[in-house]
Amino acid sequence: MTVEEVAACEQADVSVDSFERELSGGGRVGDLVGDEGMEERTCLHLSLHEALQDLPDRDRQVLSLRYSRDLTQQQVSRIVGVSQVQVSRIEKRAIEKLREMLRE
Repeated sequence: MTVEEVAACEQADVSVDSFERELSGGGRVGDLVGDEGMEERTCLHLSLHEALQDLPDRDRQVLSLRYSRDLTQQQVSRIVGVSQVQVSRIEKRAIEKLREMLRE
């Protein structure tokens, strides 16, 4: 693993811990991809960071606002310019996409 890859993990736009609960239905993402220690955790960060980059900009923005900034769906809806219901749909769809990508 390169220094750049580790730095990318540390600078990820979204908190991995908060995604762990969402992506695994209340469990941990580590349960999906393995959780053996620091190296695996770093790989998880990298995998999540790469998967996030593959999402459309709006999906990534919604997830970032919800999980990094800890905003409500209503607050996100005002920033993004869509209804709260649409934010909920975007968030759900994006999390499902991330689950699929992380299982591959």
